[in-house]
Amino acid sequence: MGVFKLRLVRPTKHIVLELTEGLPLMKGTWRRLVPDSNSSFQANAGEWENWVLGSPGGGQNIRLYDGSGTKSAVLKNYVTGTTSGKAEIILPGFGGDFGDEEFDWFV
Repeated sequence: MGVFKLRLVRPTKHIVLELTEGLPLMKGTWRRLVPDSNSSFQANAGEWENWVLGSPGGGQNIRLYDGSGTKSAVLKNYVTGTTSGKAEIILPGFGGDFGDEEFDWFV
């Protein structure tokens, strides 16, 4: 089982998530690292999954789910071997004080 950090950024705001891989390696849990973040979502933890089916252009995306299992955000082209990319909030209001506009992610 692996654990890795992911930084979500927009001008003047950032959130650091810790993602833990589960079994199979296509799913896991995430949590916000409070001391490393200057902003927050409505949820501080949830689940993630590698979501291929239905992804625009056949890209591989990571979906973030809130604590109730509701689809909340998408990290676009996350598992294609790149170390950064674009992301979006898909559940209105989930962005909390981080905001619901498109943002960037970095490993």
